[in-house]
This record gives sequence, structure tokens and C-alpha cells, in this order.
Amino acid sequence: MFDVRQLDRWTLDSRLLPAGSVIKFREPSAWDRYRGYILGGAALLTVQTALIIGLVVHRTRRRRAEWALRESVVRIREMGRQLLTAQETERTRIARELHDDINQQLAVLKLDLHLLAGMVEGDAGIVTGEAAKYADNISTSIRNLSHQLSPPTLRAVGLVGALEGLVGEFSDHGPRLSFVHESVPANLPPDLALCVFRIVQEALQNALKHSQAKTISVQLRGNAGGLALTVVDDGVGFVVEGVGYQGLGLISMAERVEAMGGRFNVWSSPNRGTRVTASMPLPITENPAPIAV
Repeated sequence: MFDVRQLDRWTLDSRLLPAGSVIKFREPSAWDRYRGYILGGAALLTVQTALIIGLVVHRTRRRRAEWALRESVVRIREMGRQLLTAQETERTRIARELHDDINQQLAVLKLDLHLLAGMVEGDAGIVTGEAAKYADNISTSIRNLSHQLSPPTLRAVGLVGALEGLVGEFSDHGPRLSFVHESVPANLPPDLALCVFRIVQEALQNALKHSQAKTISVQLRGNAGGLALTVVDDGVGFVVEGVGYQGLGLISMAERVEAMGGRFNVWSSPNRGTRVTASMPLPITENPAPIAV
């Protein structure tokens, strides 16, 4: 048994003592003093490191999932745009066939019927005259259908002019219609102009068929963020939560707006009318188009 103080006084190395020697009054080392704290701190550091690594991995996975979701949304939007483009192309083809082929054949048929009506008498003349009137009505219906499928005025007079003509056509069906436009760019991309035209067309058709409205208003305004469209009627309305976007018309309008990167909303309530709103961004161009008010 040795006293550590004596060993220090004589500068003796404790490692030279015989094996099994006991040294008293030795100062505990840092490890002896703080071993519990060191082990606890090391354990805490290990846990924290594991948590940080887990958070980093989770954040990385979440970012990857967000990017994948964004890419999916972009792909779905692009697919929707391509589908709408194909739909409009087919509509244009059908409209051209109706106008250039079927309507031309009807024109010849009408001419023959009118000539025949003047050549026969009695009941045959009456029947022929009625047939000629039916042919006139069919020709008018086909011409109107052709214009609905592919509106020529949209390319000729622009969006505002085409909407004014569309509202004028629907005004003959009963309700009082109004159209207000403000700060609408004169030169809009064709797909955006067609999107707005189709939404107004579908909204007016729905209002005339189902709303029993007395007044319908269409508002189209341009601003720094894009175009804002509102179609309001004072008809019977419906419960949006119960119907949702199940109708093909509403689905078509929503898909068109989403394909343009915009937002679409329908508000309605029984006996309180219906409000259809759509907001669509304008494409960024170096030379912005002039504004037509």
C-alpha cells in the first residue's frame, strides 16, 4: 500500500510499483469523475444524430415526392391540354364537313324542292312546299351547329367580338343577357381565347336549359394577373355539394381552366342563382399586347 503523495514527493512512477500495489489518496481522473456525464452526453449525441439523419432523409423523400407530384400535375395538365386540342381539332373537322359537304347538299336539295313546289299543284305542291321549309330549317340548324362547333368569328373579330355575338345569339332564347368587358388584351393566345369562349358558351347553355333565369350577366376583365371571367344568373340554382362537377358541362369547363393553369369555381344555392368564375393567367411576353377596353 502506497501513498500517492509520497510517490509524487519522490517522483516515483506508479507503474514501477509491484503488481497488486494499492495507491491511496490518488486524485480521480476526468474519466472517473465525469464518466456518467460523458456516457450520457455521448448517448444523447448519438440519438440527436440519428434524429437529424432521419429528418434529413424524411425531408429528402418529401421533396422527391413533392417534385414527383408536381411533375404528375404538369403531365396531367399537358395531357388535358392535348386532349382539348384534339377535341377542338375534331370539332373543326366536323364543322367543316357540315358546312362544306352536308350543307351544300342541302342547298341543292332546297333548290330542287322549291323548283318542284312550283311545278306541281294540289296536295303534292303543298307537301313539296312543306318539305322545302323543313330543308330550310335543317340547313339553318346545321349552319348554327357548325358555328357552335368551330366559331369562325373568334378568329375574325377576336374574343370580345365573338362573345358579343354569342351573347346576341343567346338573347333570342328568353332571358335578358348582358356582357361587360374591361381591359381585355386585344391579342390573346388562340388556346386561351378559345378556352374563355367555350366556358361562356357552356355556362350560357346550362343557364338556358336548367336555371329558368330571367337575367344572365357575363363579365370579362383583364388585370395584371390575367383574365377574370364571371357568369351569373338569377335562376333556381342547385346544391353544389350534392352535384359537384359531375355534369359533363362543369367537368369540361373545369378541365379547360385547369389546362390553362387557372382556377375554376361554381357557387350556387337553391332559389339564389348560380355564379361561375374562372381566372386564367396570361402568358408572359417581352412585348405585351395592347389593351382594348
